[in-house]
Parts: sequence; C-alpha cells; structure tokens
Amino acid sequence: MASLIELQKQVGAAIRRERQAAGLSLRELETATAIGRGHLSNFENGKTNLTLDTILKLAYAINCRPADFFI
Repeated sequence: MASLIELQKQVGAAIRRERQAAGLSLRELETATAIGRGHLSNFENGKTNLTLDTILKLAYAINCRPADFFI
C-alpha cells in the first residue's frame, strides 16, 4: 500500500498533467479557482493535502472528472 506522501505526489502529478493537457497555466488556474499559485504548486508537487472541496474546484476549472486525478 502506498504511503500518504506517495499518494499526494501521484495525485499532484495527475493534477499537473490534467492542467497542462487543458492548456492552463498556474496563473489561469489560480484565477479560475481562487486558490493561490503557491498552494497550487504545493498541490502539484505533493506537498499539501487536498480537501474534497479543492479537488472538486480543480476538476471543474480544468474540465475533467475528479477521478482523473486518481488514475
């Protein structure tokens, strides 16, 4: 079973992948979600836990399913 840190990194990498596939910069995602770029960067680098609310905001702004972050 993966550790929490490993899971955070995997989810963060998936968020970055989906954001880049959507052609969004961190600045654009910041504007769409009202989440600061520093926090977004920490999420993408697996340094911060995400709440369900944050996952939903990110998925909506990126136009993907929340489940896409866990594949």
